[in-house]
Amino acid sequence: MKIKNNVFSIPGLGFTFNSKDIKSFSRKIIIIFFYRLALKHDNQFIIFQNSNDPLILKNFLSLNESQIIQTYGSGVDLKKFKFHKLPAGLPIIMIACRINIDKGIREFISAAKQINQNNTVARFVIVGQIDNNCPTPISTDVFNKLVRDAGVEYWGFYEEMHKIIPKCTIAVLPSYYEGMPKFLLEAAACGRPIIATNIPGNNDIVKHGVNGLLVEPKNASSLRIAIEFLINNKNNIKKFSVENRNLAKKLFSLDNVVKKHLDLYGSFEK
Repeated sequence: MKIKNNVFSIPGLGFTFNSKDIKSFSRKIIIIFFYRLALKHDNQFIIFQNSNDPLILKNFLSLNESQIIQTYGSGVDLKKFKFHKLPAGLPIIMIACRINIDKGIREFISAAKQINQNNTVARFVIVGQIDNNCPTPISTDVFNKLVRDAGVEYWGFYEEMHKIIPKCTIAVLPSYYEGMPKFLLEAAACGRPIIATNIPGNNDIVKHGVNGLLVEPKNASSLRIAIEFLINNKNNIKKFSVENRNLAKKLFSLDNVVKKHLDLYGSFEK
């Protein structure tokens, strides 16, 4: 059996391509060198998980549009991440991620503190594990103090996110850069409206005013305004909820992503 196509998968270019420091620049040169060695076949397809990464690599490599395939991460199991009605009672605003500075944790906590400073109008929840092995860590002591002072709830780390996400009213991810954020894909599948920063990866999932709201990165005030808007506009919450489930069925499903891969890997000559 002879393989007709060479298939490569690039989940995300990551911190190196988003940072401007000297170390990252040096790493970038090395990574580009190896990409040039690997991605030089005429009969190749390259799977990307967001729409921005191929644009970046096109600056350094000769890539044809016909060779580029985009998927939405690894897909979401829609049988596991089911549509759930929005919870009653005080709105729960949730962020779920690896806890570090680049995920926008400080902006999330700051927005929560501002919103609830006079009256408690929502519960703010962080789900995840502190990430000390990343380029922008936040110490446990600093994190705990910020959470305590702002009255934010820290629920810790959970494996079974399909049981946790339905507890929230609005899913939030104010990160500085992303590949394809799994939390937002899973939140959409559960029918949760989304507020996220207007960056690659996030804006592949969220269309402003259609299924969520996009805000400026590193801007707690922009995030606060968006959260307050949704809290006070229940019709938008319901509209975004339904739209996200529809988008998940159309674009984010595991079946959709698997089919794309099989169509590529299934191209053989006997």
